[in-house]
Amino acid sequence: MKATFYRKAGNLEEMRDTTEDEVRAALEKIIRPDAPKKGIEKIVKMLTRPERQIAYVITKTVELTENEYDEFADNLLEDSELVKGNMELMYEKNGVFYCLAVTCETREWTILVECEGFDYARYTAKIPNAVFKDNGGAE
Repeated sequence: MKATFYRKAGNLEEMRDTTEDEVRAALEKIIRPDAPKKGIEKIVKMLTRPERQIAYVITKTVELTENEYDEFADNLLEDSELVKGNMELMYEKNGVFYCLAVTCETREWTILVECEGFDYARYTAKIPNAVFKDNGGAE
C-alpha cells in the first residue's frame, strides 16, 4: 500500500496539501509586483505538489484512548514514549516505510508513523479509520 507521508508535521492539520491559491496569496506578500508570472507559477507548482506517495508496511498497531490519541495527534513533533518504545519497528528499507499505525476507535484518522531513529513522529501519514479497519488493520 502507499500513503502520502509528511516530514515534521506538527499535528493532523498540517498533514494536508497547500492549495495553489494559498501559495499565490503568500507569494504576493513577499514577491515584487513586477516579477515574471512564469516564475511565480513555477514556484506555485513546486510548493503545491504533494509529498511523494510512499509504500508502507505496518509493523504494529497501537490503539489509544481518546485522550491519549488527541495528545499524540496534536503534538507529533514532541518526544514521545510511544515512539521511543517502538523505535526498532520503524525504519525505511528499499523505499518502503515500516511504520506504526496509531489509532483510536472514535477518531477519524489512523496515523502512520516512521520516526527515522528520532524520539518523535518525524514522518507521518493519515488514513481514514474506516479504510484502515476495512482492510483488517492495514490499508
